[in-house]
Amino acid sequence: MTPALMREDYFRLEQLQEEFNFATDDDINSSRRFRMIELREKEIPEFQNKVIPLFDEEVPDDTFIVSNSQQQKYSCPLLKQQKPQ
Repeated sequence: MTPALMREDYFRLEQLQEEFNFATDDDINSSRRFRMIELREKEIPEFQNKVIPLFDEEVPDDTFIVSNSQQQKYSCPLLKQQKPQ
């Protein structure tokens, strides 16, 4: 290798990554809107034609509750099982 290639004076994006992170991983994982987007991307039928609200607060709490058979069918950790009555 030439000495020019061994120098480390080139640009590295990883050093500046923190400046471009607009939210923490915890914020993204706890977002109901993001969860809806992920379920739509996984092509789960109940979420294919749903409009995703602008704010997290506009997503109803029962949006992610599905029956036990659906939970087993999709095997998706983003969905919650329906509580037995």
